[in-house]
Amino acid sequence: MSVTADLKIKYSSLWSDMTNHAFVNEMGMGTLDPEKFRRYFLQDYVFVNDLVVLTANAISKAPDIKSALFLTISLQVSQIQKMIFLLVHLRNLVRTIMNTVQSVRLPLRGHLVIF
Repeated sequence: MSVTADLKIKYSSLWSDMTNHAFVNEMGMGTLDPEKFRRYFLQDYVFVNDLVVLTANAISKAPDIKSALFLTISLQVSQIQKMIFLLVHLRNLVRTIMNTVQSVRLPLRGHLVIF
């Protein structure tokens, strides 16, 4: 069994709590309040910036090239996973926002909508 599978079994209740959280479910269904998404996105932006600085420091102090390469790849993989998650769920959120805008009959006229 893989390390990931072992961890999911060992911490199954925690995994369930995280993956069945109202925020995650609402984002997936496209019903998440745009203000909640905005706050999440801003907090995540701060986290990612700090993560990049931390990883860059760790890479610069790595004892060898193999360790530095591992840290570089780990950072890239985590960011790719986050981008995929956001892209999949952002589509539903945009649909919700567009439906809200249309329901109150606000003309967009080609302007950028910032939420």
